[in-house]
Amino acid sequence: MTTNNHPAQGPVSLDRLHQISEILSKAAAQSDGGNLGYAMVDAVKVIDEVLTSMAREQISRGHTT
Repeated sequence: MTTNNHPAQGPVSLDRLHQISEILSKAAAQSDGGNLGYAMVDAVKVIDEVLTSMAREQISRGHTT
């Protein structure tokens, strides 16, 4: 039996969200536009907003790392 240890096979962690955002940012920068390019840019915005919101919540609760 083979196991797949790729991060996409497990839960989405904060580190993985940062990785996804970076990957999509780079791909969008290399894109020639179009719907896929715009969708990647929108996905990066959503991920960044989620990460920012989570960071603010941690700070307000006094749980900084």
